[in-house]
Amino acid sequence: MKLVTNHVIDAPFDAVWDLMGERFADIGQWSDTVVKSSMDRPIGKGAIRTCELKPTPAASGTIKEEITLFDRDQHAFAFDIVDGLPGFMRKVNSHWRLERHGQYQTRATNTLTIKVAWWMSPMLPVIRGQFAKTIKGFIPEIEQAAAPRSQMVEDAAFAG
Repeated sequence: MKLVTNHVIDAPFDAVWDLMGERFADIGQWSDTVVKSSMDRPIGKGAIRTCELKPTPAASGTIKEEITLFDRDQHAFAFDIVDGLPGFMRKVNSHWRLERHGQYQTRATNTLTIKVAWWMSPMLPVIRGQFAKTIKGFIPEIEQAAAPRSQMVEDAAFAG
């Protein structure tokens, strides 16, 4: 099953690439779903990110994600979840591509490829919906974490 989602992120492209690409290891610092994260070596193909997940009805425990693509020129990266999947999930690959979208926005395209055990095929619509909800939930977190400090100061002054 493939799930392709497109999102416009209200944050500058360079800040979003820095957050999602260059600081791939640091997801535990900005995502509510990840308690902590680390990398086994510098970012690049074959490197593994370990994420301790916040317990939720959809997931818990620790997952390991192996980078299968890291392309600074194309602003794209992909990873396979190689450990921590439920037994019925055979493979999950997440591929992200970032593009400039105006001066202060970024277009993010995520292609998620999921393979499940044959006997779970009837549940694919539910699985698809859960993953779509999870990815959509990352967008406000990315926006907040990638917002330029000057914009955050302006927003705070306006709110006060």
